[in-house]
Amino acid sequence: MLKFVLLMTVVCGAAAQAINWCAMQTQYCGTKEHIACEPNSFKMGTNVTDIQVVSLTTDIKNMIVDRHNYYRRRVASGQEPGLSSASKMRQMFWNDNLAYVANAHAKHANFQHDQCRASNEFPYSGQNLAISWSSQPFINIQATLQGQVNSWYDTEMSIVRDRMQSCIDKFTSSPNCLEAGHFTVMVKDSNRACGCAAYTFRQFMQGNWWYTLMTTCNYADTNMLNSPIYARGAACSACSGSCNNGLCA
Repeated sequence: MLKFVLLMTVVCGAAAQAINWCAMQTQYCGTKEHIACEPNSFKMGTNVTDIQVVSLTTDIKNMIVDRHNYYRRRVASGQEPGLSSASKMRQMFWNDNLAYVANAHAKHANFQHDQCRASNEFPYSGQNLAISWSSQPFINIQATLQGQVNSWYDTEMSIVRDRMQSCIDKFTSSPNCLEAGHFTVMVKDSNRACGCAAYTFRQFMQGNWWYTLMTTCNYADTNMLNSPIYARGAACSACSGSCNNGLCA
């Protein structure tokens, strides 16, 4: 048996390690703690054991980026029935700094958002979380990760399409665009980068130990209240540079 849970937010190379993350906390986080400024008070998950990092191979990183760009291109090119096309949706790329900060969060095996993850390059960084539980060890990690990424889109796209198309033009609390927050951050037109981390662990719930896979994906941008998710229009019609099959390159 396998099940998914999703969580989103509003508001790892040498270069990442060289950044003074505590300086980022001082500059961007106010009274909040930056997850990569250690030590901090972000708690470890409860009733968890055997926490193990998932090595994100080049193939897995490419899959994550490709799935995001697949959905972004689907919306931007007007291939999602019932949704307007997007005039300047950016092509997304992997970013090691975002992945480094995602790892600082995911290693806690705590399915709660961190308080702050900002940097000079990404002062309004967004975040999606997903967690999967299984009664058996995960056999195909990459397939499970792909299912988590797919679910951010699949479970919420219809909310915007069928009930809250106004969220495309303005992200609001009424209607509550947060109901589709995973989807909207995935297709936010300015969201040019993502970086993710994943951990496996065992978690005790409902009288049993469950095999668990938790994924954190951080983004260049987040959902901003009273700002659009994307500009409507013909695909690539408002790109400042070149166009790559419906996405601004």
